Amino acid sequence: MDYLIPLGCAALLVGFALYVGLPLLNAQLRVQMPSSGAPTQQLQERKEQLYATIKELELDRDLGKLHEEDYQKLRRDLESQALDLLQQLDQLNGHTHAETLRTRIEEDISKLRGQPNSGVQCSSCEAFPRPGDQFCSQCGAPFGEAE
Repeated sequence: MDYLIPLGCAALLVGFALYVGLPLLNAQLRVQMPSSGAPTQQLQERKEQLYATIKELELDRDLGKLHEEDYQKLRRDLESQALDLLQQLDQLNGHTHAETLRTRIEEDISKLRGQPNSGVQCSSCEAFPRPGDQFCSQCGAPFGEAE
């Protein structure tokens, strides 16, 4: 009877170690194994990341967090990375043309940006509202009121 308590504790300890350790081991095995995803899928994911970064960069510039010259430099770098990526994708698909790639980048960024609708602007700072905004995100003035 005296051996049941230590045996039970040991069993609980082993169970706890397995419960905690197996997910960690599985994560390490996944990291060590080469990704079985197609190169095209990886390139597409990287492209989406670059587009999101460009969109965030524009937002930072619009909010005044970034100087125009810094914005231009970073934007050029990101665009060149996106062009290289699109060329790789096109080579995998059998297409290449630099101007077409630049046009595709701009179209995709415009879609992500969500172009302002109906030309409504803030009467005091001329910022465009986002969908559902009742007040200007730049200066706080209400939208839709006549001056």
